Amino acid sequence: MNYRADIDGLRAIAVLSVVFFHMGFDFISGGYVGVDVFFSISGYLIGYLVISKLDSRQFSFTDFFVRRVKRLFPAALVVYISTIFIFFIYFPPSMFESMLEGVASSLTFTSNIYFWQQGGYFGASVENNPMLHTWSLSVEEQFYIIFPTIMYFIFKFSGRLFYLFLALSVAVIASVFVAVLYAPSAISFAGFYLLPVRVYELGLGVLCAFIHYKGWLKSFLERGIVKDIGFVLIFISIIVFDENTSFPSYNALLPVIGCCFILISKSKKCFSYSVLTDQRLVFVGVISYSVYLWHWPVIVFNNWLNPYDKTISQYLIISVIIFMLSFLTWNYIERPFRHSTTNSASSYFAKYISINIFLLLVISGLWVIGNSSFSDPDGRINSVYQTAIAPEPDRDNCTDVVKISRTFHRCILSVEKPGKKKVLVWGDSHGSALMPAFAKISEEVNVYYVNNTGCIPLLTVTSVSTVFGDCGTANRLVWDHIKNENYDLVVLAAAFNNYLAFNIVTDVRTETMNSADAIRTGLNAQVLEFNKNNKKYIIIEQGPRFEYSVPLFYLNQASTGLVYNRNKVSKLDYIKQGELFKSIAMSNSSENLFNIFISDCSDDYCPSALGGQLLYKDTHHISNTYAFHLQDKIRDIVLSRL
Repeated sequence: MNYRADIDGLRAIAVLSVVFFHMGFDFISGGYVGVDVFFSISGYLIGYLVISKLDSRQFSFTDFFVRRVKRLFPAALVVYISTIFIFFIYFPPSMFESMLEGVASSLTFTSNIYFWQQGGYFGASVENNPMLHTWSLSVEEQFYIIFPTIMYFIFKFSGRLFYLFLALSVAVIASVFVAVLYAPSAISFAGFYLLPVRVYELGLGVLCAFIHYKGWLKSFLERGIVKDIGFVLIFISIIVFDENTSFPSYNALLPVIGCCFILISKSKKCFSYSVLTDQRLVFVGVISYSVYLWHWPVIVFNNWLNPYDKTISQYLIISVIIFMLSFLTWNYIERPFRHSTTNSASSYFAKYISINIFLLLVISGLWVIGNSSFSDPDGRINSVYQTAIAPEPDRDNCTDVVKISRTFHRCILSVEKPGKKKVLVWGDSHGSALMPAFAKISEEVNVYYVNNTGCIPLLTVTSVSTVFGDCGTANRLVWDHIKNENYDLVVLAAAFNNYLAFNIVTDVRTETMNSADAIRTGLNAQVLEFNKNNKKYIIIEQGPRFEYSVPLFYLNQASTGLVYNRNKVSKLDYIKQGELFKSIAMSNSSENLFNIFISDCSDDYCPSALGGQLLYKDTHHISNTYAFHLQDKIRDIVLSRL
């Protein structure tokens, strides 16, 4: 295949969209689709190579994999070693260990599986791991282990490329169905990270390679409008998609098809071709692999040193550092090794395996030894951090069970006490985080609880995003149970302020209502249902929402030798956070609305730490420490209503 400058231009757009998205620029809320564009480009280029080699009977597994190693491993190795060194010096033990696990999983082409097990893509649990971006490299390598093998044997026994095209077409269609069926959710991000849901993105690129190689659709592909349409589809995806878009699901088809249109179009007389072949853009595309490798570790390191809001000058400095490191890596590592001919393929592959094994052994040793003697000698910092982020008791067995199983399930605090009054806590993840606060009252009454992440406890309100699962069904199951059970009090506890601030819920019947109207209507309907069924209820207002994750901010400050005292929410800001929900609730539930957090605020601010312990798990979920601190307040409120 002849060199195509427009493909390097396309690579540049892909990598720049990813970099700017990870920097946090709102105008490219869908910048993550750059990864999907990379998948399709990779499928096209590697697919063409495999197809042409098979057709000429020159395909060699050893040559193929050595080519991949030369292309990817040397530059990645430099980034891995540099990151390990920086993290050893500047980061606390827990983050150092997570980083080592990320490097090890990347070396073994399993980082997508590792990060799937860690949680989502946009969450705090993984966003500080500098190896997060390597999940896509693992997906590619898994594909290129499986794809050539299957193609080789199909071609060996059939002798015709058409059967390869047919088999891959079936795999692509199946992958789309799997991606839609297992769309990412709060329950599992398997539908984001794992290979089966990404096969169609790489596979469509390979199908484009078939079209080019076989010379199909010649007259169609000579039209410039084909390339321009593809260009527009990619930009629509970058601008319109955001964190709430179900992805990849069927939505990734938009940028992938756009990429395919650009790949298969032969026209050089169109607007998009002139843009994509701009020399500055082409150069960024040439070094795009190194840019992709460096951008996330640099961003993570910068965010650690400077977690506050960034200025334009800081963004410029970050960009300069990323591109300087990328150019140096490309010029002195990536390019020389890629074109190296000093070793035979088998010898090169043997060296790669040896280096990989050695590095994995070093990583294992560092993981065991850790860096605590350097960054946290007495273990105090890590102890405070781990205490703060610890999940509430029985979270795994109780939270989200109704949503996942689609059958009703409740848990009980302590042991059941026959003849004692019965209280049910109905909430979301905030309700779950609050459960330790009910420990004291559970010694006097039966406290049951049902909490579903992302599901506001109102019968007619559901989540806008499919990420949180089917909240409508979960809420209906809970309410059907409440109606038929003799509870003396129902406690609603949820992130009411967050749902309103981020406009992430709607009416379950119309699915078009804004969050404020949906909650207003939903609360009115819920109160009517409570009254109609003679159910007592109270509503616990949400606590303060901080700008930065409290444990991570503490970890940052303590690890860098600073006094932890800056992560606060002013009392006035906290009151403003809850104003809208309070105005909604006061119209029909003024006597049933309780704020258990405001009394812990001083005249000036609401604290994030108390007595040397942190009060929050992240930016808004209270820690177990804070929940236990609230036991007396919860007891007094519950007893006053029984």
